[in-house]
Amino acid sequence: MSGQEISPNTGKLCQMGCSAGSRSKASFDWVRNITSKKNRLEDFEHLGSYIFALLWNMSKGRLPKPIIEDITGFCNSTLIPRMNYAAKDRATSQIWGNYTVRVGADDIEFDCVPMAPPSGFMAYNYSRGTHNEKCPHKYALFWTTARTYGSEEGGHFFIADYGIRIKQSDNSVVGWKPTDFHGTTLSVKGPTDESDSHQIGMSIVTPVRLLKLWEKYQQEQITADNVEAILVESDDYEEE
Repeated sequence: MSGQEISPNTGKLCQMGCSAGSRSKASFDWVRNITSKKNRLEDFEHLGSYIFALLWNMSKGRLPKPIIEDITGFCNSTLIPRMNYAAKDRATSQIWGNYTVRVGADDIEFDCVPMAPPSGFMAYNYSRGTHNEKCPHKYALFWTTARTYGSEEGGHFFIADYGIRIKQSDNSVVGWKPTDFHGTTLSVKGPTDESDSHQIGMSIVTPVRLLKLWEKYQQEQITADNVEAILVESDDYEEE
């Protein structure tokens, strides 16, 4: 048997927005999910920051005040950059920006609005067993944008600390505490299933490693000698 590690998670998970870079080349910068075809890359990153801005601004108008105040307070207190790919200097704490949403054949532009927090994830048929994790803000959000599974086909979200299951559905948003034990129920769709059934969504959550690197970046203390120590420290913190 080979030494290849088998992931317990199924589906795909893609980080969006700001990133701490790879362990071998840590840097505070925009994620690089696509490395070729410059125009395609820029279009992808612009659209990514737009959809997260849409989620954030809809959440600000609909979710309980303590959730929004918690995440906003984290952004304001750390001055960590928002998810705004159009900003001339993406390593600054610009709160306001513009984004465009296409509805049918029409483009609707929102000007001078709060951009999303710095980091998030997009998921396709992603599931993970019971776990918890550290996060620099108390609450996190996820938005299920599309689901073709039937309710009986599983893939639902649960929070074990409270003994509750949240049935997934199109256009539904959940706020939860990452420090609570949570996960996804089993789905009838296996990881190699090539059918058209899918569940797609996105989340607003900030890795501890990103904040640690941002703090050092602000203090102009990031060097080749201390990057590894920063990342090891953040790993230890996340696993507590």
